[in-house]
Amino acid sequence: MKKLAKWLSEHAWVLGDGGKDTTLHLWAILATAILMSVFGAMGWIGIEFEILMAVLCFGATIVPPIVAVTIAAVRREKWNPWYWFPLVIGVVIGGLIGGFICFVFGWHG
Repeated sequence: MKKLAKWLSEHAWVLGDGGKDTTLHLWAILATAILMSVFGAMGWIGIEFEILMAVLCFGATIVPPIVAVTIAAVRREKWNPWYWFPLVIGVVIGGLIGGFICFVFGWHG
């Protein structure tokens, strides 16, 4: 995934500079698209999809900064949330891709 992130930063538009932030962004897109597609294939439709996306977005926006603050406080380090925005944007884009895949295959209800 690091090589893909580096290549995309050189040849296409991608979030970040090809380092850890871009790699995390791509992993978030991939994981969210796969989760949305799998749950869509299992028969989740309507409000279930909305709840799944809410859980994914909550997990990407609230949990990582709290974990990072806790780790920084325990280790007495400076808090640096470099991954927060790439993770959130990756979850949203992955959700859109997963939703589109579910729509194409007729799993939308």
